[in-house]
Amino acid sequence: MLGRRTPQANLLLLCRRAMLRNLLRLLLICLALSACRAPAFIEPAAARVSITFAVPDWELQWGSVSKVVAEFERQNPDIHVVLKSSSEILGLPPNAFAIKDDTWRRLAAAADVFRIPLSGGLPRQAAHEGSVRDLKPFVEADSTFRAGDFYPGALEAASWDGGLWALPTALDYEVILFDKAAFAAAGMAYPQPGWSWDELAQAATALTVSNAGQVTRWGFVDEAFVHFPGQYVELRAGALLEQTGVPPTPLFTSEGAVTATQWWADLIRKAQAMPFPDAPRGDGAGSSLVEQKLVAMASYSLQGAASRVRTKPQEFGVVPYPTASPIWLEQLCMSAGAAHPEAAWRWLNFATRQMPFSMPSEADYRGLLPARRSVAQAASFWEGLPEEVATTLRYAVDHAAHSSLPDWPAASQPLNAALLAVFRGERSAEEALAAAQAQASTELQREAGRLAAVTPAPLRVATAEPPPAADAIRITFLATGDVS
Repeated sequence: MLGRRTPQANLLLLCRRAMLRNLLRLLLICLALSACRAPAFIEPAAARVSITFAVPDWELQWGSVSKVVAEFERQNPDIHVVLKSSSEILGLPPNAFAIKDDTWRRLAAAADVFRIPLSGGLPRQAAHEGSVRDLKPFVEADSTFRAGDFYPGALEAASWDGGLWALPTALDYEVILFDKAAFAAAGMAYPQPGWSWDELAQAATALTVSNAGQVTRWGFVDEAFVHFPGQYVELRAGALLEQTGVPPTPLFTSEGAVTATQWWADLIRKAQAMPFPDAPRGDGAGSSLVEQKLVAMASYSLQGAASRVRTKPQEFGVVPYPTASPIWLEQLCMSAGAAHPEAAWRWLNFATRQMPFSMPSEADYRGLLPARRSVAQAASFWEGLPEEVATTLRYAVDHAAHSSLPDWPAASQPLNAALLAVFRGERSAEEALAAAQAQASTELQREAGRLAAVTPAPLRVATAEPPPAADAIRITFLATGDVS
């Protein structure tokens, strides 16, 4: 009869009602439990994003960068940082880092943020080709950012074309390591910060020792001089490129450039106190030429010189260059193709506020000065330095000099070629520098035209799915029964 249920239908209805009652009980239990953790449901956490950070292999091996990442993620649970090896990205052997024409493009295509190991700093090429993002908008929007927290020259090294293209994390400086016994034997006082270029030349001349026409100990040596003579002339003369416009204007024929060129030429040829073009060869055991008594004074990084002064303070001393100190930098850059630029900036800015990753531990002083004053102060960096090293470093910091010549090969290449001819005695300083200036002016105009015609290809860094947050709640839902 219509409207009557069979016993089977009544049984099915009873089962469904029982199932609904069980589901309601389960729902009430879940709601009761969720009341204990209401914030996790009422205000869900922001979506977690993943950014990649490329660093040299040695920093990954030391593990210091991993500790910094862990602390950053604790403070920023919405961001996950994936570490990558720079060597792998660049197709280099482990623990290798080499700069080639495509280095910046390859790093920027593989990582949202990448580290530049200690060097002269990010070249303009990276910005001109569109590999790195201008950080100035982030700086201007960040009320906690203080440019004055960075030591002199640190930010300026990556500031051009109205932008800021990298943030420094650590600094080193070129200084002069000297043999105290050599000065004592010659009856000369040790050099002090603030000494003059003429005093350097006089000391180098007096400390040079010859036997039967052969030099057995040179007064002064810089093993990199023959490769980058323009930067050493610039160190004494001041900037050799006027960079108020593009292209820059070479200043090779200025009085300062001619005087500085002749000073180096006299040290090499007249005084014969500095070897050229080849520096003396050491014993290959890793000790410096000063330690081997082959040189009385040698150009050295503060990082290298400080370790020798610290271990053998009676034998070795350290002093800054006269008037200016070449600065070397470790920097962080953001890829122009970063998928999450705001997250990348938070990580990049956070990383500059930590001790340099290249230090295995804060207690292991390696001569690298944190780029931020606040970081150095928090780590009691200055208190841990030998007095002689600290005095030298303070002078270097206040007289930091960053050469612009490497950024413009169209200018540096003709200049270096001209200087080598002067130091070999083939041309006068005035004649060689005039020819170099004319050639550089022409080549720089061509370079400016090439840069103006370049259209940077867009970049996009591939991002991985971030892992779930440590406090994330997982639920499993299973649908059962007849839903008809």
